[in-house]
Amino acid sequence: MVVRDCVSWNTVVCGYLQLGLFDEAISLFREMIKEFMPDLLTITSVLRACSHLRDLGLAKYVHGYMKRSGFEFDTMANNIVIDMYSKCGSLLASREVFDYMECRDSVSWNSMINGYFLDGCFDEGFNLFKMMRSNEKPDSVSCVMILSIYTQLRQVDQGKMIHCDIVKLGFDSDIVVNNVLVDLYAKCGKLQDALKVFDSMTARDIVTWNSIISACFHNEECSLGLRMVLRMRNERVMPDVATMLGILPVCSLLAAKQKGQEIHGCIFRLGYHSDVPVGNALIEMYSSCGSLETSIRVFEQMCIKDVVTWTSLISAYGTYGEGEKALIAFLEMEATGVLPDHLAFLAIIYACSHSGLVEQGLAYFDWMRKHYNLEPQMEHYACVVDLLSRSGLLAQAEDFIHSMPIKADASNWGSLLSACHEAGEEEMAGRISEQVVEFNSYDTGYHVLVSNVYAALGKWDKVRMMRKYMKAKGLKKDPAFSWMEI
Repeated sequence: MVVRDCVSWNTVVCGYLQLGLFDEAISLFREMIKEFMPDLLTITSVLRACSHLRDLGLAKYVHGYMKRSGFEFDTMANNIVIDMYSKCGSLLASREVFDYMECRDSVSWNSMINGYFLDGCFDEGFNLFKMMRSNEKPDSVSCVMILSIYTQLRQVDQGKMIHCDIVKLGFDSDIVVNNVLVDLYAKCGKLQDALKVFDSMTARDIVTWNSIISACFHNEECSLGLRMVLRMRNERVMPDVATMLGILPVCSLLAAKQKGQEIHGCIFRLGYHSDVPVGNALIEMYSSCGSLETSIRVFEQMCIKDVVTWTSLISAYGTYGEGEKALIAFLEMEATGVLPDHLAFLAIIYACSHSGLVEQGLAYFDWMRKHYNLEPQMEHYACVVDLLSRSGLLAQAEDFIHSMPIKADASNWGSLLSACHEAGEEEMAGRISEQVVEFNSYDTGYHVLVSNVYAALGKWDKVRMMRKYMKAKGLKKDPAFSWMEI
């Protein structure tokens, strides 16, 4: 254009912003203000761009320009400025704008409260919410925001208080509010309360169904979860990828191969088979259901493989005692440029442990630190102890525990104790039993194992002491069982 006016500039700047080209829009804005005055729509759009870029310096520059140019800050503009400063990491600037506002609406309060929550200032956010309730009636967005934080903090009692407010305010028919309530109760271990909210809902969307199915799995109510899936299908709700990722772990836990195959067929019909997380979940499901061959087939058919994909395959090989194949898979993963993480190294050490590949397992334990600069965690140390113990290197395993830079836990000593007991090294087992008892663990298996060791040593007084201790703590060994769908 040979001649450009204010409308031309505003149109192009807003166009860039709508396309998400924030840097380009800001550059045009800087050029524009040398000659023309932007309108309110453009300036508020630029403020939103600053929020997306998380650029505090730029945010202050634009806000300063607005002040110098005499823009009138109405409630909407101030709300955008509050949100901008919050997302740019300046709560002080946000609060200053908020405090100077003559007229605030629910968006003003929600923006400021959310700013505190984003910065992890939960107490300040909750205190401001209390102030809001005395000045402004909370809306459904306020309730969803507060409930989400209570869910994150696992504070179910405070969440119940908000639930009461929701009923009083008439938001109990809001589908988004109810979805958050289901999620709150589910993640806080209150499955029955989650089911009550679910059953009371007059309308449900896919998020509702995914939340309740996931809740059943996390609360180990797998049969109920599968019944919910059937109920969902009967109500003709179309599952999405999140639904599949909620159902497949249930099939894995129950070793329900037939149900898993049905879900796999549904995944193909809906076109979700190319989704990487779905493929990863299928590999794990078939592995848990006793079909390593199908796990490998799913892996080979995946066009895109991430570190979780490779880790799932390596873990599957390890479970079936195919340590050599797990080692080959790990090398292939590195060759494709996929960087292993903590879980990948845990899987390969686990695979070595279950195949008696001691040298290779120890080599990978050192490799993760020296080559990938990954610091081993407690799980890695426990896996190495198991690796040495399973191979009968009991003294080396004990020395390894003593050399650990972090304090060993009951799992480390328990793994070694079990190996000593099986190998008939009762004297060593008796010494290690003392270490296990010191942890005061609530794991019934460790107490039963220690009791059996004392019995083998003929220390019946200590056997009686362990039994009394377990009774006093209410510990009872559940009978073992094995279940797999054929």
